Amino acid sequence: KQWYQRRVRGDICGESDCSGLEKCVADYTTGTYTCSCEYECSKNFDPICADTCDLHWNECAMNEMTCRDGKAREIMSKGFCPVIVSPTVRDVPEVQVLMV
Repeated sequence: KQWYQRRVRGDICGESDCSGLEKCVADYTTGTYTCSCEYECSKNFDPICADTCDLHWNECAMNEMTCRDGKAREIMSKGFCPVIVSPTVRDVPEVQVLMV
């Protein structure tokens, strides 16, 4: 992803063309802004399981990762992701059918 700056007048971030989850970071000394995926997420542990089965520290961290890699994610559940267990296939002996 390419980061860029553009000179604007008035409300610097109000006219930004930052897309999706990108945050507009205004530089009022130069009148420019930068689109960034650098979030200031809290360090509070509030685990989120995304629908991609990825575990994230909290919802903010999940949104930051989505912004960085562009991979769509939604909250599947709060807390740890469920353990997915593959079923075991076992042989079942043939059953003889008795005709009466």
